[in-house]
Amino acid sequence: MEDGLYISAYIAPPGSVPAENRSWVRHDQNMSAWLKRGTTVELAAVWEFERISGYKHHGVALRNKSAFHELLSELLHGVGLQIGDVKDIYGTPGLGSGAHDVVAAAVPDLPYHSRCHLLGGMLSDTRHFFEGQVLGLAVDDTPDSVVQRKPRNWYVGGYADHGLFELFPIPSPAKLYSAASRTFRMREGTLMALATASSAQLAPDIGNPFTGLEIYSRHLADGRNADEEIALRMQQLVDQAERGGLEGIDDRFSTAESIASAVMKAVQQASVDLIAQTIERALDRFAVDPADTALAITGGYALNCPTNSAVMERFGFATFLETPSVSDCGQSIGLALAQFLHRFPDGFSFRFPEAYLGGDTGRAEKVIAEFRPYISSATSYAKETAVADLLRGPVVWVQGRSEVGPRALGHRSILADPRTPASRDMLNALKGRQWWRPVAPIVLADQMSTWFDGDRPSPYMLQTFTVRPDRNHLIPAVAHLDRTARVQTISPSDDAGLYELISAFAAQTGVPLLCNTSLNDHNEPIIETGAQAMNFCLRKGLSVLYLDDVRIEIDNHGAYPARGPLPRQTALFPTSTPGTDYREDRR
Repeated sequence: MEDGLYISAYIAPPGSVPAENRSWVRHDQNMSAWLKRGTTVELAAVWEFERISGYKHHGVALRNKSAFHELLSELLHGVGLQIGDVKDIYGTPGLGSGAHDVVAAAVPDLPYHSRCHLLGGMLSDTRHFFEGQVLGLAVDDTPDSVVQRKPRNWYVGGYADHGLFELFPIPSPAKLYSAASRTFRMREGTLMALATASSAQLAPDIGNPFTGLEIYSRHLADGRNADEEIALRMQQLVDQAERGGLEGIDDRFSTAESIASAVMKAVQQASVDLIAQTIERALDRFAVDPADTALAITGGYALNCPTNSAVMERFGFATFLETPSVSDCGQSIGLALAQFLHRFPDGFSFRFPEAYLGGDTGRAEKVIAEFRPYISSATSYAKETAVADLLRGPVVWVQGRSEVGPRALGHRSILADPRTPASRDMLNALKGRQWWRPVAPIVLADQMSTWFDGDRPSPYMLQTFTVRPDRNHLIPAVAHLDRTARVQTISPSDDAGLYELISAFAAQTGVPLLCNTSLNDHNEPIIETGAQAMNFCLRKGLSVLYLDDVRIEIDNHGAYPARGPLPRQTALFPTSTPGTDYREDRR
């Protein structure tokens, strides 16, 4: 394997069209660029197609191979690389040498898609894989079948002990959340939040129909269709709740919201129990001491922060291996790492670098020139001024290269004061979200244990922690009803500028954290560029944008003609099918 530049592409084959009963070939498409030198590999960039096209959960193919090469050339140029230097392309039929087919065929009875998810986590720091012990779970809904037809088992666990690696099938609770999403017509993340937002719960005499339900593939062990059986049990639970089976109802919530919240508590409990049972079996099978072992959970279900925290606290693993792109939006990372492991089974060196691997903001001076009629001032950044702005209201914070993954991590964020529920209400209104949705806190890592029960790092917002009782009243904008919060920790090595801002806010207020929510409108992918951020500010009535090192004060909002987000780059994609919410197509 030559040294040089490699591309992994989790995309629909250019020019392909979906099957008759679907609206996508692959959803959440993405590519990544890798530099190999000897047995050391470096992740140089990750590009999520929804950020490029503006199609949420991007599911359409590029028009043809020429469009693919045009886009790849442009993206590589943006990070100082050249398409002519690409040695091979992995992950998509018709592109590159097809080396991914060899990796897929090596384990025909376990899905290539889930194995790539698994290795994206287990190899995120190869020191644990080749020099220590790692237990990994890849828990998703339905594996992709573009490279390999779906085998009998769909979900994969793995254990590595100093490079000795074994795979095994596992069950996944992801279909429970998919069924709930279809039943209640809400996204999985919204339902996860609703479960703890309301105090409503099922009456004690109503059993949990999901307990003990182990889903390994499309069918249950007795041959019944898993989706149909789960949907049936879900509806039966809803019917029981509607017939008076609810307790602890909060009048601020609608009846439908109360029922959904109560049912989701049952779904979440069954899901956590299934993951915990799977881990217990693996610990027994491999005689593992979790105190000496790293845990990696990947796949779409790995975005379930309460589960991640529950199993970490229950089993006491040495560390939790995280990347911000655990779902399909980062699948190109796993594709590449699976390829490198195949070529270097005795060991290679890789460590996930940081979250900020996406596109850049565009030059601030160009944005200022484009939006000059709406800008009253543009001045250099000063932390004291930024703190004063936060005390007045939310600010838009757009810095450097964007974070990858579905959650804002401080480079494409709206930041606000966490000390008042008004901040939560304003942020939810800006984004068109339900009033009860809490927003996530971003907290100084060295202050984590003072404000939350727990001191594990959580740099990518993949774990929940409980706000300490004596602190809860001080930060009402970020806590759920049960005092839990989806926390992001930050240290100077993560982002020195943001750490400095929060430190300055803490010096003035005594609170070492801020509200942090993603910069995007309802059903819009996270904003990528400064121009898109200006459009958002003008449409939403926001007055301050921090774009790289420039503070932009915005006025004359009423004269701005646009009523929706700026169009993104769509010319290389078909315009007749601008993307569909992929939850409709999970079969």
